[in-house]
Amino acid sequence: MAATRPGPPQLTNLYHLRTVGTEKTCSMCGKATFACLATPDVGDFIYVCTSHLADPGFAKPATSSSTNSTLSSALRPSSASHTNLEAEIDKVKAEYEAKLAVKDKALTGAAAAKSSPSPSWLQSGLRTGYSAVSSLATTTMATMNTPLAPPPAPLPSPQEGNKAIALNSRVFTLHRSIFAMRQDAVKNTWQAQDARERAKRLRLPSVPISRP
Repeated sequence: MAATRPGPPQLTNLYHLRTVGTEKTCSMCGKATFACLATPDVGDFIYVCTSHLADPGFAKPATSSSTNSTLSSALRPSSASHTNLEAEIDKVKAEYEAKLAVKDKALTGAAAAKSSPSPSWLQSGLRTGYSAVSSLATTTMATMNTPLAPPPAPLPSPQEGNKAIALNSRVFTLHRSIFAMRQDAVKNTWQAQDARERAKRLRLPSVPISRP
């Protein structure tokens, strides 16, 4: 009794990106490419341009790819620098307002001193205080006019982030329709090979040479 041949191989939707040494034709657009997606056991492989890897309608990075987590954390907005910048601005504003209050108080005192007779030593002290406050206010204004650190670069859009992740990944899962096509292709190849082997094993009676 002939042994039963196992059925067509069962594919796992997990394809590793590899580079081949000879240009092949992309199965999607027909252009030349060196990129190949293959299952771990090389039960199936497909030549494809790397640009298609960023198309979610073709494939997407596998969730187990360590590159994805690294790039996702890099693309995630960093709130620490933004918070520090706001705190620095609030601090400078508070200092400036406090110094303006001191200056206004000194100016009010100086005006009152001019309107009423006072000893010369008091007038001299007021003039000294006024000069000190003016110098302090000038320094504060110079600090306010000093350009702050440039704002952080704008974050990429979700589409750009996904594209960057895809182009830097090494493991992919095909879109369900693409994977179904690959399963059908592998099944058809297996059936054709099985039919050839069955034909080889099939023994037909030879045609008689002489007439009875």
